Amino acid sequence: MGTDRKRWRLAVVLLCLATTGCAGGGFVACPAIGYISTVRISLLGNIADVREVRLCDPDGNCSVTQAELQSQGDGPLTVIEPGQLDQDPPTPEPSQVPAPLYIATHDGGNDWSVQMPFGVPEEAVVTAYRADGSIAGETSAELEWRRVGGSEQCGGPMEAGPIEVAVG
Repeated sequence: MGTDRKRWRLAVVLLCLATTGCAGGGFVACPAIGYISTVRISLLGNIADVREVRLCDPDGNCSVTQAELQSQGDGPLTVIEPGQLDQDPPTPEPSQVPAPLYIATHDGGNDWSVQMPFGVPEEAVVTAYRADGSIAGETSAELEWRRVGGSEQCGGPMEAGPIEVAVG
């Protein structure tokens, strides 16, 4: 076998190793999936009257509770008669409720969490509400995010907190 042919094969093998990451070529294939990041919240003080915790970002996007999220899909059904099948379908009215960016969950006791499937803000205001809608406690916080999964090259879910909210 000629020297040029050996060099050509060696070049092809090295190129294959470099592009698959076997030779430390730096090529990383990341999965095309989304990550859900979480903010941990801890209420301090008398939490007996607290019924809801909301997190709002500087753009005015606020969390919804799991119960609110489930009730948003309970809209009325439209029934059409067989004679209406050949007519143009009516244009559905746009939903008045935007998809939530953040979902708040009571984890039990003093602990709450807010899941963020669509990105992470740098700061937030966390408010604890009583059943009558009055504010039991509120705090502003810069969120210090740390990765809790995935990798440095591909990213992954992040976590911040716990943010402590004094309630009274």
